[in-house]
Amino acid sequence: YKQDVETASSATPLTAAKLKTTKVGYWDNTVNDWVYLATTRSAYYKTAGNNEWKLYSNTAASSSFNSFIDTLPGSYIDYKLVYQAQSDHLTIFAVIMPFVAVPAQASPPYVPPPVVPPSGGGGSFTSYCTSVEYGDWALECADDWQYREITAKLPSGCRLTQAQENDKKRICPEKLVLGEEESEKESAETAAVGTDDLYLEQARMVYRAEVDEILPTVGLERNHEDEWGARDRLIVKMGIDMDILEPKHQYALTNFVAYGSPDTAKLGAGERAGVLNSFRAAFSKLPESEIDWQDVLKIANGRWPNQRSELAEKNATDSFLKIYLRLPNRADAHDDAAVVVMAYGLRPALRNMGSEAAAIRIFIIRPRPLTGILPARLPIAGPRGRRTLTATCCQTRMS
Repeated sequence: YKQDVETASSATPLTAAKLKTTKVGYWDNTVNDWVYLATTRSAYYKTAGNNEWKLYSNTAASSSFNSFIDTLPGSYIDYKLVYQAQSDHLTIFAVIMPFVAVPAQASPPYVPPPVVPPSGGGGSFTSYCTSVEYGDWALECADDWQYREITAKLPSGCRLTQAQENDKKRICPEKLVLGEEESEKESAETAAVGTDDLYLEQARMVYRAEVDEILPTVGLERNHEDEWGARDRLIVKMGIDMDILEPKHQYALTNFVAYGSPDTAKLGAGERAGVLNSFRAAFSKLPESEIDWQDVLKIANGRWPNQRSELAEKNATDSFLKIYLRLPNRADAHDDAAVVVMAYGLRPALRNMGSEAAAIRIFIIRPRPLTGILPARLPIAGPRGRRTLTATCCQTRMS
């Protein structure tokens, strides 16, 4: 009601954008978080001399509710904002405001139209940090790592992206204790499980294709020109017939290229489109499920996808044979990494522009078959970081 809104506004910064993007949700004990539901918003008001509630309707606006919010405080004697949703099970409901307000913008007449909200259940929504400040590095190292604490992050109570989590530690400048290989393997496996869950959570958000949910997690405002540009890449450069896809599928593809996700925002729109193309080349389809999108995010971050393609790995094996003059030994971690990187187009977590420049010079100077040329040291990304491959006329060795 009017009194509630005015009271809340005087105590906290209650913006118009928050009222426009507020949704109804329910508590899901399985994920220990609130889950958004498809929400219908309506506005009712009373004027002087008329004690009956009247539904606000503005046919000239794309959204009568949003148009009503823009008229506040107005000259209404009273008003009420009604948020409605339904679920297929008994549960605890609440009206949930977003952590970060998304500035409202008028929607121009173009495709894609307003996004399709999720129906029923869905996944949980997490507000990722848009700003993180770190303290000083610790004076002592632990397990070959040097750590630092987070001193501030926005919005309050937000969750760190994987990149922000990684920035909390670095390899100890002076390694004092050598960790045992088995414990390192165990730590890596534990970290991989947590990272997979994070990618799945973000994949569910991309799959739901709600732009108002995505924007706060990447710290951006809606930009229709970027969406047009993303759609143009998908149609013109990738040759995708968007008109035959379901609207929600179109929005997911467009949103990903235009805005990304918390752990792909570091890539440009062109490179995110390239990641989609790598997925399509490997699996002969576009991402169309939560698991598909999880693999897209993993490819973008240099991680092994959950799904495997025998054809893609066979083609990569053929390429390996042509380049290195022998078949790969898939039991060898280095050979296996080379095949997987080629098969699925994994992006490196950290790019080394110096290595790429050196590789370009090698390619230009020695574009001939490897037989009979001087040994060339080529950088190759593997599961344990950067490797150097030495190729000669008769054998290939990784060191």
